[in-house]
Amino acid sequence: MSFNVSLTVAESKRLIAKGVVASRPFGEARQKGRVLIIKGTTNAYIVEEAVGRPIDRLVFARGLTLPHGMPRRTPVGEVIGDVLIEQSQVDLSADIAAVVETLGPGDLIVKGANALNYSRKLAGVLIGDPRSGTIGMALRRAVGSHVRLLIPVGLEKETAADVLEVAALLSSPEHEGEAMMPVWGSIFTEIEALEVVAGVKARHVASGGVAGAEGAVWLAIEGTQAQLQRARAVLESVYGEPGLQ
Repeated sequence: MSFNVSLTVAESKRLIAKGVVASRPFGEARQKGRVLIIKGTTNAYIVEEAVGRPIDRLVFARGLTLPHGMPRRTPVGEVIGDVLIEQSQVDLSADIAAVVETLGPGDLIVKGANALNYSRKLAGVLIGDPRSGTIGMALRRAVGSHVRLLIPVGLEKETAADVLEVAALLSSPEHEGEAMMPVWGSIFTEIEALEVVAGVKARHVASGGVAGAEGAVWLAIEGTQAQLQRARAVLESVYGEPGLQ
């Protein structure tokens, strides 16, 4: 049995967040180790699901892509740094540069991405910092200290280009603008989220929309009747999720 569903970018982010927090790696690291959530738009939803309350998601964003000429809104409310979770303790003002060096086996780093080759389980992160940005800090620790790296990324970031070729182009001396770092890790999209929360198999079958659904993805969802019922219930809970403003 199967059915189709379309999700806006915001709805996908909320779904991914629910799946990440319910996933085994996140739960194990939260209970037995530490979880470092690095700033990003999808990760802002993950923080909300993890702490059980809303935050100003704009405060938790780095490197926003906005329409040309649109100024970034001045954040309001609490000041939030990167987020460190250890058992029941949540630090909303963590400094990644200091915290990441203390992580070890059993800990988890959550870092978003800007590009995706899903079939290869390969992501790409745009970098404007000549010191390789937060992804550079995360990768150095993950590779050298056996820390898990989880990459929540929406399927709207799927690209027809080869991420490795793009990274080489954007890193060349002749290129002006942001560079890109290719990243291997545990890719976590809407597909993985639906598998975690409902046990279903999802496939990305189409993309696009208008009137607020720009960037939407269409998913074909397969499973037993009970699994599809669980999937529908979760999807109902994310429908109408407002976009980041």
